[in-house]
Amino acid sequence: MFLKCFEDAAYYAFHALLHMGMFGADSMKAVKLWCNRRCILKLPGMAPRRWFPVSVGITNKRTDKDGKTHIDGAKGLKDTQTYPVLFGAAIGRVYAEEKYKISPGGPQAPRGL
Repeated sequence: MFLKCFEDAAYYAFHALLHMGMFGADSMKAVKLWCNRRCILKLPGMAPRRWFPVSVGITNKRTDKDGKTHIDGAKGLKDTQTYPVLFGAAIGRVYAEEKYKISPGGPQAPRGL
């Protein structure tokens, strides 16, 4: 039974690859979101900007004595773990459009959304 449910869920799964930098984050951090509804595919088009910021202070790159390159997290890496407000607003808008069947130019979602 469980495997059947898993197969059904996989059949109806959609994903969107986003970069948090397009939603106002200080890094271009890539995130893949999965959803069982097609509405998730709207998110990339809702990004307010189409360029990526230059990430500074996120990683440290070093080469060891054998010439092998290593990349470690820097002090700024911790700050990339929070989602930008504009990303939350886009998620809320997609949810409202799906739940209340509103269109971008149509009636507005109930207050508080």
